Formats: sequence, structure tokens, C-alpha cells
Amino acid sequence: MLGVKQQDDNAYLEAALYSPVKQFLERQGYEVKGEVRGCDLVARRGDEPPVIVELKLRFNLPLVLQGIDRLALTERVSIATAFVLALSMSPLAALAAPASPVTSIDARSALTFQRGDLVRLRSGGPLMTINRIKGDQVDCFWTDFNGQPNDATFPANVLQKF
Repeated sequence: MLGVKQQDDNAYLEAALYSPVKQFLERQGYEVKGEVRGCDLVARRGDEPPVIVELKLRFNLPLVLQGIDRLALTERVSIATAFVLALSMSPLAALAAPASPVTSIDARSALTFQRGDLVRLRSGGPLMTINRIKGDQVDCFWTDFNGQPNDATFPANVLQKF
């Protein structure tokens, strides 16, 4: 049955979100458990209230309502969704996909950027600072909401200058 396979695929992909979120919270000093009383992830740190995280592939109204329901259990509820990097690919396949070859449009995009420029992904996200440009690949760094430094390389055509 096609519907059952889709459900199994979605469950597998949602389960793949668990590890990176768990690692993030563990770096913050939390003890993390999965599937506790119907919650995808529960994290505890000392005497603080627990943090509940619901892991889903898409952001939608049922997910928001599920998050609101979880507020009855704790004041700290988060929602983690997959960030799909390519159309017509699963999120996991998109993460492993090689960069596309440089086109004249990509090359022109990279030429408009300079080291130190502030950029953001065209799809949204935090402001990032350009550290280095190699062809159509742009190395960026930024800090998250907890002040943790991050860095990544992006194709120039997915960035916009601020």
C-alpha cells in the first residue's frame, strides 16, 4: 500500500531529526530521552523544567496545535522541522547531494560578494558573515541564539546580500 510506505518513510525521516537535536541539547548540558509519554524528545537539566521537542518534517497547523498541547506538561516546548535543501529529493538525500557545476549565473553571483559581507539564505535564516569565496562556493560563519559559533559553505546562488 502506497500510504503505508509513505508513513514509514516519514517516520524514518522524522527519526533522523532526533540525533542532531539530541546532540545540540546535550552540548547545552541536558540529559535527553526520546519518545517519553508521546513526546518525541524530552530534555532535562538539573532542577529546570523539562524541555519538550516535537520533531516533524513539515511546519503546519497540527504541529503548532501539538506544541500548544505540550504546554500543559512544561513551559518549555520547541518544534524542530526538517530544512529541505533541494526540491524533488528527500531531506537526507539533499544533505548528501554534491554541489551543482558552476554556471555563468552562479559565477556572477559569487563575484558580487566580498569577504566580510553580511548575507542570508534566500529561504531565510540568520545573518551570516562571509569568510571566504572559492568559485561559486561561499564560506560563511554566524552565531546561533545561544552564542555558539557555526560555519558552513553554500553555493553563491542561494545567498542574498544585506
